[in-house]
Amino acid sequence: MKARNSRLLAAIATAVTLAAGLGWYAASDHTGSSTASAGATWCSQHLQAAGLDPDHHLTLLTGGSDPSRAEIWSAGVNLQLCVTDGHGAGLTEAVDPAPGGPVSLPGQAVVLDTSGAFGDASVTAYASGFTGADVRDVTVTSAGHAAKALIQNGRWIAWWPVANKKQASDGTVTITMTNGTTKSGPLAKIAPLAS
Repeated sequence: MKARNSRLLAAIATAVTLAAGLGWYAASDHTGSSTASAGATWCSQHLQAAGLDPDHHLTLLTGGSDPSRAEIWSAGVNLQLCVTDGHGAGLTEAVDPAPGGPVSLPGQAVVLDTSGAFGDASVTAYASGFTGADVRDVTVTSAGHAAKALIQNGRWIAWWPVANKKQASDGTVTITMTNGTTKSGPLAKIAPLAS
């Protein structure tokens, strides 16, 4: 669990409110639909169980290829990540607010907020964090799979299949900048978010 104090939480609430007011985050209407994918339905149910109201939140990140899904919902200081394979396995986890909004990170920065794995018979690894404004793509290559990260609102997330949970931090990250230059390195070496 991440330690939080009341002064920090008050500052985060102010920052999230200010960021939303400035348009840094895209609000999304998350009303139910009979055509929702299995992954979207799973995330909606589990994010609601984490205390978020489907009609009163900001969607900071959403996407995936059916039926898998990743979403981050925010209501004040309650920011929750959902990742699911769309076949009944997934997780929800509290995540950190963006460090001062997407413009506060150096342009070529990629930092890690959280990572891990979920599932038993079929295991999925994931990594999520923040990007600077000059980052166009983040790709994780692990266990023979290349997972292109979803990047929205200064956040990134990638998820991919692995043989077991011990392989969750194995792999290589390739970062592509808006000018076309790339850099690569081990997934385990991405700098964590400084608290």
